[in-house]
Amino acid sequence: MQTAAYEIEVLCPEEASDLSPAVFLPSHLEKIVGTPSESTVVDEIEYVKKSKAIHAATIAYHIRDAVLLNGSIYSGTWKHSLIDEPNAESKATIHFKAAALASTWCGAKYFGHWLKDDCIQYLLAEKHGQPLSVSNEPTYYDMNLYASYFGQNWAHTTRAQIDHLVVYQDFGQNSLKKSRYRMLQGRIESHLSHRETFSPVVYLKRGRTGQSRLIQNEAEIVESLTKEGFFVVDVAADDREHIIAALMHAQIVVSMEGSHMGHCWFPTKGNRGLIALQPPDRFTAVQRDWAHCMSANFGFVVGEKRQNETHFSPSDILRTTDLMMAQTSQV
Repeated sequence: MQTAAYEIEVLCPEEASDLSPAVFLPSHLEKIVGTPSESTVVDEIEYVKKSKAIHAATIAYHIRDAVLLNGSIYSGTWKHSLIDEPNAESKATIHFKAAALASTWCGAKYFGHWLKDDCIQYLLAEKHGQPLSVSNEPTYYDMNLYASYFGQNWAHTTRAQIDHLVVYQDFGQNSLKKSRYRMLQGRIESHLSHRETFSPVVYLKRGRTGQSRLIQNEAEIVESLTKEGFFVVDVAADDREHIIAALMHAQIVVSMEGSHMGHCWFPTKGNRGLIALQPPDRFTAVQRDWAHCMSANFGFVVGEKRQNETHFSPSDILRTTDLMMAQTSQV
């Protein structure tokens, strides 16, 4: 983007911060045998153990005479891809005098990234021109709900000519990102009608939603956690507003790792905890920097693979919850 831009605007410089320790039982590091294709076991373990973080700068790249076509943006010899395999394109081409890219490559693939990255970037885009959404249909199941909460328009554009386009580097969990999280959290809270008292500990069921990531003994886990005061919400069955309200007010949330954990991302207060249940063959600590940006603590429990499902020890989950509760109560 540096070569394509005629102006480079630093919206927030690079920042450094100390990280609160990740919460886990020491023996669980030894259970990790694999990661998503974008990472490695060595990198993820290093990510878990690190005590300091460098948060990348947020930068706006101003580009002249850009074209959107087949899920990619072009300007001269520069190409910025957003969709790996775009669907059939509309023949209609829209002309924008000024537009700014709200979508990211990860947000076009995963709901969690759309909610935690793209909806945040939208707040930058609307200041520079028409926010530009580039993604494949169909949209995510919860996209319209969150768009209504946020006051954002995520109608997709497939072909466009843009006189002045702004593209962002915005992956750093810096202070500018944190202020935008808080802004959207306030918009959600103003829309929620639920006013009942929720449990401070919540178990979020993923079920069979998203990519297959099944828990072999989930009924046993739910029974054990419920006995210890956990409130259970189900992504596949429960009312969305009810789920979001319960998660926003929880002190600790436990759930299988995945994009559905994005529902946890707009808490009403900081110093909370997020415990991800992790299959041993696809471990990821990607939630850690996000958690830090929201003044939250990150923890995990690694399970054991049994055929095509994962078995988690309820006692290990409860022990990790106790460790998380101790850490969140220190402040």
